Amino acid sequence: MGKQHKKLIAVAAAAAAACALAAVAVFAYLTDNDDMENRIRIGYDESKIVEEFTPFSMQEGINIYKKKVQVENTGNTPCFARVYVDFSDDEIRKNSFLAYSTDTEETAIDALLENGHAIFAWDSDKSQYVLKKGEEVTTLSDLESNFDFYSALHKLTVTSAENTELLTLKTDSNSVTHNDIKVESDHNDTKTYAAAVNTVAEIAPNWVFMGDADSPSDEDAILGGYYYYTKPLAAGEKTPPLFTYIKTVTDEVKAFDIQVYAESVQTVDSDGNDQSAETDGYKTIWKDFLSSVS
Repeated sequence: MGKQHKKLIAVAAAAAAACALAAVAVFAYLTDNDDMENRIRIGYDESKIVEEFTPFSMQEGINIYKKKVQVENTGNTPCFARVYVDFSDDEIRKNSFLAYSTDTEETAIDALLENGHAIFAWDSDKSQYVLKKGEEVTTLSDLESNFDFYSALHKLTVTSAENTELLTLKTDSNSVTHNDIKVESDHNDTKTYAAAVNTVAEIAPNWVFMGDADSPSDEDAILGGYYYYTKPLAAGEKTPPLFTYIKTVTDEVKAFDIQVYAESVQTVDSDGNDQSAETDGYKTIWKDFLSSVS
């Protein structure tokens, strides 16, 4: 098992790739003397995060920046991969959103960015967020016509006042950044969270988010809090990007970390059954592995 860590400060990244189980294959070769030689080859599971990211200076307003995150299978055996994404600051977490884009969309969006970054400020005359870049008049709605942002929030504990604020933001016609957040309509002592992750049905192709389960008895509770790539990765293969851009809405410029952690596990379960072609095989494998190490 190996790990790789990377951390950048002030809109930063921390990345780790972890491997899991080993597979063994036995091969028999006949020599000229009809003697049999058994050779053992150890299959190893190893992965790493592959990303595109250019550090920049955060500014007040809506900051949209390029951060393209994929996972590569660097081992020699097929594996399933999962990714954890979080932010080190609560306010940034509540006001940050992820976006996946196709290659064509990515090319169009990159043309609007400067060194992988763009800032949109509110224009009272136009009643829209407008790109602050020279004399160009590009609105946030122009850019967002290319793709949808989804919430980066994990289940979040909030006060009653904060819950009311989120409800207001969600229904505010100018608050296009909060439309896809799930907000509880009533706040009480037994329902202390307001926001959940990814209410957009489609995130990146073949990626799903397993939310924090409402009850420890939920059968998928052990998987909660991660993005899962649902297809097996062959040796040397990369996932499509989990996301390509991040949008952060801020009135206060501050340093924070974007924490991205990835890990993988081989596609063969502890009983020796290959789950690569099975429906929800990724769930079976991850449950099998996590149960064995918990």
